[in-house]
Amino acid sequence: MQKAAALLTLICCLFMTSCGTVKFEYKDGMLVNTKDKSTYNALPTGFEPCGVGKAVGEYGAFTLYTVLTPSGDEMPTDVWLTEQYSGNATTVYLSSKESVPSFRKIQFDKCYVCIEDENVMAVAEIDGKENIDAIISSLDTSSRALWPRTDIVTSYSLKLHSESLAPIFYSLVYCVCESGNYLYDRASGVCVDVGGLLEDAVPDIAG
Repeated sequence: MQKAAALLTLICCLFMTSCGTVKFEYKDGMLVNTKDKSTYNALPTGFEPCGVGKAVGEYGAFTLYTVLTPSGDEMPTDVWLTEQYSGNATTVYLSSKESVPSFRKIQFDKCYVCIEDENVMAVAEIDGKENIDAIISSLDTSSRALWPRTDIVTSYSLKLHSESLAPIFYSLVYCVCESGNYLYDRASGVCVDVGGLLEDAVPDIAG
């Protein structure tokens, strides 16, 4: 694992435009476009958009937007939609004609180590199947720990990305605490002590 040579800004900012006129409703467990009757399923917890584009419609009090890839390409709205970006609380919708593998079955190409506040900034980049698999497998092999932590010094988002699923990330939480370094998966509720697993990727926190 190597630290990125330069800071990378992920395209998780919101490009505001006037809201579209398409109305959506929730029916039979799916989001429905009331105009063309296309249907969408919400992706599970952990998935979030790589970027949020222009407004395309409304679902109750919520505005729905186009989804962008990390390179800024806009995905078709009959396949992908998203709510306004709000970190791990963002809901991404995918056409009911499509499906996304479970987090554990995706072959990820990169992992961005990010700081999140008003913006999302990647401070390191991890690639290589062996390195990324080590992060994911640590959720099974490392010692379980309690979450939430009360001794957090610094926290990061680990945003896993696969070119086969270009418009979405799967996000884990990495915390540097007084008692150790911890990885947390919101979807499963699993928190583990990963020791020095990520210290080479983010050397500034190693000591």
